Amino acid sequence: MKKLILLISLFMLIGCGLIDQAKKDAEFTYNKTKTKIEDTQQVIETKYNEGVEKLNETKENVQNKIEQVQTTVNELVEETNKTVEEVENAVTQVQEAKEAINNLTQ
Repeated sequence: MKKLILLISLFMLIGCGLIDQAKKDAEFTYNKTKTKIEDTQQVIETKYNEGVEKLNETKENVQNKIEQVQTTVNELVEETNKTVEEVENAVTQVQEAKEAINNLTQ
């Protein structure tokens, strides 16, 4: 009977040891998984923030380019208007000169 009790006690100790080891293994796996998930979340957040930053930079660059093009177009329009005005003045002067020549020759 004592041997049976010792044998049962031995099996209980071994069982408790196995349960304790399984618990430790589960905690280890849980902690490792938790760490990997946190690391992945950090990488995703970093990549997202980098993407947002690049998008904002690109948006700002495009906006600056649009403003530069707008300024250039406005300058070209002003130059064109001045050229048109100068051409109109030249045409007027040519017509006046023509009339003056016609008046002198008559």
